[in-house]
Amino acid sequence: MSPPTFPPPPPPAMQPPAGDADHAWVHENLAAYLAGGLSAAERSGFDAHIMNCPACFDAFTEAQGADRALQRDRQESDSSPL
Repeated sequence: MSPPTFPPPPPPAMQPPAGDADHAWVHENLAAYLAGGLSAAERSGFDAHIMNCPACFDAFTEAQGADRALQRDRQESDSSPL
């Protein structure tokens, strides 16, 4: 049995923010997430990250809003007579 490490790690709520690579991955995969192109494991990691990172959550909600606006515009143009 190995001796405990000192000091003990902080509780999850006090963990330092994720590294820059996590942020970059989320930003690079916003469109894939919105299009349903991530695996279940990738989607789970994406969800976990944006729930704990306000900057990435803001980027996600902005991208989601833009995606919805584009879908709405497309539906309106598809239903408009030529």
